[in-house]
Amino acid sequence: MYKSSLANGVDAVPAPSSSSPARAPSLSDVSNGLGAIVGPTVEVAYDAFYSPLLQRMDGVFVQLGFNEEACRERLVCSMYKNPARFAPHSNLISAELSRDPSELQKPSSLNSAVVRFYRYVQAARDGQNSKDCLLLYPACTVNTEL
Repeated sequence: MYKSSLANGVDAVPAPSSSSPARAPSLSDVSNGLGAIVGPTVEVAYDAFYSPLLQRMDGVFVQLGFNEEACRERLVCSMYKNPARFAPHSNLISAELSRDPSELQKPSSLNSAVVRFYRYVQAARDGQNSKDCLLLYPACTVNTEL
């Protein structure tokens, strides 16, 4: 089961069993709904706010043997679809993705770290909504739903 990262129980990506109406901001929310972003999407591998979150998630992915990005997204989807199956690793991923939208820093540009974080947020949302992770992430050949 996912643990909430906030005392008030409002998570950016609520736990699958949560009835909280909060939703994680999407990439379009970040670029459009929260004000203008300075400059276009840039290929920057490090972001002072998002990269440490991603590095902690990367450690979990490596422990599980998931090194390809497409498979990591599928795995996040499957973790949120069936969190008990992936515990305790799903709890670690949830701790990074389950954040109140006000906790998330507005990026100054849409660099690759920011885009990657929000792709995981979308994958978590897909799994939480019981979508078909295998169909949504076809670039991965690993069946994460066995």
